[in-house]
Amino acid sequence: MSVFDPRYKVPDRHQIKEMVIQEFNQCHSNIYKDLQKIPRKVSFSADMWTSTLSSKANLGMTIHYIDQN
Repeated sequence: MSVFDPRYKVPDRHQIKEMVIQEFNQCHSNIYKDLQKIPRKVSFSADMWTSTLSSKANLGMTIHYIDQN
């Protein structure tokens, strides 16, 4: 990064960890608030898969609903 801007200081792993935790908490809070506004009738769908590059499993979830708009 110093090639592009020598004044830029690359965050260390502790700073990155804190930034990720803060972002997660903000996203979690926003999702929770949005879910509180959803009408009672919803449809959930989920998909699970494993990456071909690693043995980690992934889970994707979506919620569908119709509101007044």
